[in-house]
Amino acid sequence: MTNRTARLVICSAFGLALASSGRAFAQDTPAEGTPPAGGETTSPPAAPSAASSAPISATEATLHQGGISIDGDLVINLSKDAVGKPVQIVPNLYYGVSSELTVGFAHNTAAEIFQAAALPGGLGLCLSGTSGNCAKVYNNFSLDALYSFLRSSTMDLAGHGGVDFRSLDPFWMSLRLGVKGKMMAGPVMIVFDPSLGIALNKRDQNKDYLQVPVRVGYMVMPELNVGLSLGIAGQLDGFGDSYTFPLGIGGTYLINSSVDVRAQFAFNDLAAHLSTGAADIRTLSVGAAYHM
Repeated sequence: MTNRTARLVICSAFGLALASSGRAFAQDTPAEGTPPAGGETTSPPAAPSAASSAPISATEATLHQGGISIDGDLVINLSKDAVGKPVQIVPNLYYGVSSELTVGFAHNTAAEIFQAAALPGGLGLCLSGTSGNCAKVYNNFSLDALYSFLRSSTMDLAGHGGVDFRSLDPFWMSLRLGVKGKMMAGPVMIVFDPSLGIALNKRDQNKDYLQVPVRVGYMVMPELNVGLSLGIAGQLDGFGDSYTFPLGIGGTYLINSSVDVRAQFAFNDLAAHLSTGAADIRTLSVGAAYHM
């Protein structure tokens, strides 16, 4: 009887100790969002910056699944003796099928590097009429796709290709094969997008072509990236005598997590194969992009 009573007392004391400890722990550790005792409050976590809350990472070449990107540029010719001839609007629309695959309906597949055309020819909507060097109001588009195959926190490589309807009248089609890469080292961002175009019809006029655009950007602040774009582009037939060497300087400013604006001034033919002077062919572009 005495032993049984002693065991009962010990068990009861042990249970009371556990209950008291539990109440003390609950009092010492406030529930999430509840200020601690004494009236002191802790600051909530800082809201992410516009750059960190963007729908896609700065180094990702593709959109997230279900993501949509719409961008467009107003491109104004500033060439010698042809200022404002032509004036074009160049839009692109992309959709993320998965985090690896993005498809798009585009008018400039390298718009992240050069907003004006690296290759001669009209892009998007030409607004300045036939007297303003617009042979057609609308005469090209591309069915574009990117597939990410190598990705890390600072780099993304994606196959980049599609079918380019380089001209609707005359009707020229090309198969474009290439790779797009984005990488970051500290505040430096590098984007490259080389491609080879293989003519699918009318090969006597519609020629195979090569373009290798590269952009090196510097993050002046989390919202502002300024950079230099350069490249080489031209038809493979007689490439050495006809290639162009474009060079552009511009910047992109992130307004919020969904909208950014950009501008670029470019010399489109420093090789002087399409003009008498290396700086004669020039363009200015201003544009914006929306991501969701």
